[in-house]
Parts: sequence; structure tokens; C-alpha cells
Amino acid sequence: IEQAILQLRPLAEEKTISIWTHLEPMFSAEFDITLIKEVLINLVENAIKYTPTGGQINVSSQEIENEIRIIVKDTGVGIPDDELDYVFGKFTRGKGQDLKTKGTGLGLYLVKYFIELHGGHVALQSQLGQGTTVSFTLPFVDDTSTSQELDS
Repeated sequence: IEQAILQLRPLAEEKTISIWTHLEPMFSAEFDITLIKEVLINLVENAIKYTPTGGQINVSSQEIENEIRIIVKDTGVGIPDDELDYVFGKFTRGKGQDLKTKGTGLGLYLVKYFIELHGGHVALQSQLGQGTTVSFTLPFVDDTSTSQELDS
């Protein structure tokens, strides 16, 4: 999480967008570091892209039962209700975004795909003019099953 934010901080600074983090201690989880870093970069980059100058982005992590939950929340333009069901589609872009911002419409599709490959889930909440919150979960490693496998 910190590496993704560090990589994108200059882009946020260009728009005087502040990025705040609240990260709980490290968790024991197995995942493809490259894919999850791409997920984080995509989500934070989208937040920067769609947040006006002077806005704010909050990135947090927390433990919920047997999962790690990562949340990226922005104070951006938000997504219209009629587009919420389509944002994770392949080559899907917001109706009003085609000329305003660059992108292929693959970002959120890949986010969902990569997270589901890891047994996790993606959720999105947005309010037009108020911002967007995208969160995803990753399952914990079950240390007991690993140690049992090693013992046998």
C-alpha cells in the first residue's frame, strides 16, 4: 500500500490532493504482490484522476474476521447511479469522461478480476458530487492448515 501511494504521490501533489493513510499492522496473507500492487495503483490513480484540485483521498486497511479489507475513499466527482452497475465491465468508461480523462476502461475490470483470483471481493459506493469509495478484501492465510501440512 505504501509503495503504491509513494509512486503516485507526485501526481496527487500536482493537483494539491492530500493522501491520508490509516494502516493497521501487517497481516499474514498470501497473494501475488505484483497484481495487488497494480490493484492499489489503479484505485489510487483513479481517485486522483477524478478528484478535483484540493481534494482528499483516504487509504486504510483493517482486519475484519478472516479477511484484510483495503479501502480507498476520495472526495471526487462521484459516479452517477445509472452507471454504478457497469463500472467493472470491460472497456467501460463513464459517459461524461470520454473526452475529459484518459483511460481504456479496463482498470476496474482488472481490479475486480485480480481480487477475485485471490478469493476476495470488491465493493463500490459512490455519490455524485460527494466522492467514491472502493474497497476490496483478501482472505487471511490459515496458519493452522499450513503447520498441519508441514507436520504430515
